This record gives sequence, structure tokens and C-alpha cells, in this order.
Amino acid sequence: MVNFSKLISTGIPALILLYVFYLIAFNAPVIYTIDIGSEGDVDAGKDAYLRNMTSQARLTQSMSIEGDTFRNMTGSPINFYITPGNSITDEAKIMTELRFMGRT
Repeated sequence: MVNFSKLISTGIPALILLYVFYLIAFNAPVIYTIDIGSEGDVDAGKDAYLRNMTSQARLTQSMSIEGDTFRNMTGSPINFYITPGNSITDEAKIMTELRFMGRT
């Protein structure tokens, strides 16, 4: 019969090592999305947001046409912010993608 305390003392470190291996081997990307013009796109409490630059005349107020929300860029630069759940190391790879959506 297996001693319960021995099972626990070897099982917990093994699970921790398996979890670390999983994080290293299957490092899934973290995706942050900002839907510009939607409600909360400038909310600093979110993990990804746009700096509210309407008072500096760099962005217009949020607008909507036929259900599509947007803002016009009227100056530059425009600042995007993310609050990562994990620390970003020097070896981190960051890719940004900008998609324009509209009616044709």
C-alpha cells in the first residue's frame, strides 16, 4: 500500500514541473484587442486600451454609422496601452496588427 504523505510529497513537485514544462513548450500567444470607437476603448481599467486624446485633437469622439463604431485620427501619435498579465522579458516577441473594417 502506498503511503499517502509520500504520494503528496512527490506528486505536488511533479505537477509543478509538468505545469512549467507546459508553459515553456506550449507558450500560447496572448492577444489584446481594442475595438476603436466602441464603448470602453479608452477605459484605463481594461487590459488593452487607447489613450483618450480627444482633448488634444488627435482623435474624434466615438461615432457610429450603420452599427459600425469608429474614431477618426486627426493627429499623431496615437498611444495604445496594454497591461500584460505576465511580465514582458527582453526575449519577448510582440506583433501588432491593425485591421480596418468598413463597408464597401
